[in-house]
Amino acid sequence: MKKKRISNPAAKAFTRECIRTALMYLMKQTPLNEITVTSIIQRAGVSRAGFYHNYSCKEDVLQDISTTLYEKITDYYKEELSNLDPYQRYAQLFHRLKDRSDMFELLLKSQFQFNNVFDFDYFIHRNEQPATPETHYRFTGMVYAHRFIMREWFQNGMKESPEEMATILCNIFENNNTWHLHTLLYNF
Repeated sequence: MKKKRISNPAAKAFTRECIRTALMYLMKQTPLNEITVTSIIQRAGVSRAGFYHNYSCKEDVLQDISTTLYEKITDYYKEELSNLDPYQRYAQLFHRLKDRSDMFELLLKSQFQFNNVFDFDYFIHRNEQPATPETHYRFTGMVYAHRFIMREWFQNGMKESPEEMATILCNIFENNNTWHLHTLLYNF
């Protein structure tokens, strides 16, 4: 019986996932600067050519991990949380961050300057132009305030529960019309 081969896109996705998983596993035991491409491909069970067909260096893998994590969280926010009230939205978002804390920890521990973890600038770079410069800068400040609050919460060991963080963020952003994220998103 002849084995059925997986499609090229599926094979590429599988190879990339093996490489990402291998790097994450190695980062739990070894600092990033001591991890080699050779150790990644050995752990992943892929060829050197397979690695370089997908990535140019280990930092590209780390960026891919960061991007994948970010996309999952932002898709979850847009698809699952957008219809919830602000408290529920924040609580669910912080639960999702906590559920993925192992990945965040490895990314932050690596001290790699990734551009998108804890970042919401996908909202800023939409095609629509803000009504006024004030709206644009108010929104930009609020987006980055959210980013740094989430990062600070994570780096401080997530001592507050997701529900406590939801209350804190509602008090800061939702109970103050100047900082109301949901309103700014839809008036942008």
